[in-house]
Amino acid sequence: MNWRGRLHTWAAIRPASTPRAWPVGLTVAALVLLGISYLAPAVQAQTPPAAAPPAPSQPAQFAVRVIEASHQATAAQDPQLSAIAKELEHFKHEFNTFHIVRDQTLTLALNARGAVKLPDGQEFAITMLGLVPGQVERVRHKIEMPGTQSTRVIVYGGRTLDVLPAPTKATIVWTTLQPRR
Repeated sequence: MNWRGRLHTWAAIRPASTPRAWPVGLTVAALVLLGISYLAPAVQAQTPPAAAPPAPSQPAQFAVRVIEASHQATAAQDPQLSAIAKELEHFKHEFNTFHIVRDQTLTLALNARGAVKLPDGQEFAITMLGLVPGQVERVRHKIEMPGTQSTRVIVYGGRTLDVLPAPTKATIVWTTLQPRR
């Protein structure tokens, strides 16, 4: 017999005149919920509001390199790109030539916006939004590029790659948050 059969059997055996009692567990649960609902506003009033992220004491420096990737008869790679050669391997199936078009450092204070011109005339922009506290201090910033924008968090010394694809070539933006001095 399964559990449903037992319940139905018990209900059939119980005399109709037996009064139904509150189960003890349900009574205790109701009292606990009442106590929590009574105390919750007092506890909420005592908790301090969340602190705003700390403002950076010095501006953040973003090194932005604009790389043009294309497919040529002979493969070539700018020697300055040796630090990200492993990341560029992901593009080798489509492109075999990588050249730095622009190399610029943006020094941004809190809520400041800096932009770099892309080869097609559009711009890649970064807005410094603040610091994220933790064991490792990180910088929160907003990236704007043609067709998209996103908010990111990166550690000092960290880097990101953003790609703007095109039919015959691609523009890769390599951004590094320079370590603090």
